[in-house]
Amino acid sequence: MHRAGQAPQRRNGGLARSVKSGELDAAVFVEDSEQELKGMLWTPLYTEPLTVVAISQSAPPGSDFKKLLREQPFLRFDRRTPSGIRVEQTLRKLGVVPRDFLELSSLSAIIELVRQNVGITMVPHIKNADWANDALLRVLPLPGRPPTRLIGMLEQGKEHITSVIRRHLVDLLAEKSAAPAGK
Repeated sequence: MHRAGQAPQRRNGGLARSVKSGELDAAVFVEDSEQELKGMLWTPLYTEPLTVVAISQSAPPGSDFKKLLREQPFLRFDRRTPSGIRVEQTLRKLGVVPRDFLELSSLSAIIELVRQNVGITMVPHIKNADWANDALLRVLPLPGRPPTRLIGMLEQGKEHITSVIRRHLVDLLAEKSAAPAGK
């Protein structure tokens, strides 16, 4: 949550510092293992698996995602972010050196560029994104148990109005996870 008149921080570390200092009451963001969270309350909300996303015309069903990553221009998630670091680690584990083309910090911009056949990407499959039903996109899951990023809520350690919001988010996300597909 952001108090009126103050510009929000862009990086997770800035958000954590803003919560710790009291500038923000709470923040929802990607977990970053390098953050100092002592004295604050971190509540995991949900995870998002890494996946490869390509244009469907270049990636028919059953395509080898490693081959596509090596051959297609790669739209990279910003390596300075926790998600970008996770993508880089995953590429290394898979032994894939992609053909870097662009590095962006906007997941929606990356997906839009894939839709426009600019390149291929590996990104977190954001909650509620329906990429698998987008006729222009092909989602290629990583083998086995794919790496994930954790989205959570950080609050000051003391009891605060944010506890009501946290409980509501946890309940809402639990309901959505339990709902049948298509709802």
